[in-house]
Amino acid sequence: GTLYEFDPQDNTISVKHSFIQEDGTEFQGELIEIDGQLYGVASFGGTYGGVIFEYDIATSAFMVRYNFSDDIIGFNPTTELVLASNNLLYGITRSGGQFQNGCIFNFNPQSGVINNIHEFAYSHDEYESGSIMQASDGHLYGIIDSVYNDDLTNTPRHIGYIYKYDLMSETFSMLRQLDRYDGEWGIFGALFEEPKVINVNSKCDSLNI
Repeated sequence: GTLYEFDPQDNTISVKHSFIQEDGTEFQGELIEIDGQLYGVASFGGTYGGVIFEYDIATSAFMVRYNFSDDIIGFNPTTELVLASNNLLYGITRSGGQFQNGCIFNFNPQSGVINNIHEFAYSHDEYESGSIMQASDGHLYGIIDSVYNDDLTNTPRHIGYIYKYDLMSETFSMLRQLDRYDGEWGIFGALFEEPKVINVNSKCDSLNI
């Protein structure tokens, strides 16, 4: 893939960086601009299981800032990075960590320090996707979609969760489990906020908390 620039004045596109395996593959969501640097995340590639990368708009310099390759932070990030009010970038890994179910992490773009701030410890067979956002109350909210095998029908089923992470107290809480009536075929997409309500889209419906 490529990182490209589009000029709306003359409708031209210029390639700014061509990615190779070591730069990351399967990119997630939008890029985030911080002080003239663009930050993004890839689920695969790098040395093992995805990367956080940085691109300098002024100099066109590209750099891999972090390789996901261990069981401390986990690997295979599955959602775009979110810039929180504390100037840290937050994301989710799909695998690895103490319980091998991924984690919520934060990354300091200034120092390059990355931290595992919460381990996902649910017991379903496979974590498929997730999403994370910061709401106006300052908390992080996210969704998780996982897959398990229904023993009665011997078919895969999706189950979802909505969670909250308090940045001040550094505490995690599960707000709601999403069952088949909320979206039997999976909880995908992103959270978005309306006045006093946080909404989540499933494949079948939308609901609010």
